[in-house]
Amino acid sequence: MCVRVGTWFLAITLTLQTGVELFAAPVDYLREIRPLLSQNCYQCHGASQQKHGLRLDTAALAVKGGEHGPAILPGRSDASLLVQVLMGHPL
Repeated sequence: MCVRVGTWFLAITLTLQTGVELFAAPVDYLREIRPLLSQNCYQCHGASQQKHGLRLDTAALAVKGGEHGPAILPGRSDASLLVQVLMGHPL
């Protein structure tokens, strides 16, 4: 999946999935999340290449997932594959 990019990215991912704000201001997906995914994930999981059948350049495709199932489970961050991989858990 994506290169591990640190606690900040994980916190934003959890915020998007759970709806619980971990920061004082709401997270802006287009300004704060999409650039991180673009810089760290699209090379392997974007429009031109999809390792393991996973494409992360749209929310709908991330929810659809790839060979290992949905990358994001809305409202269930603990079970979301993206969060598990970012936390260092093996597939």
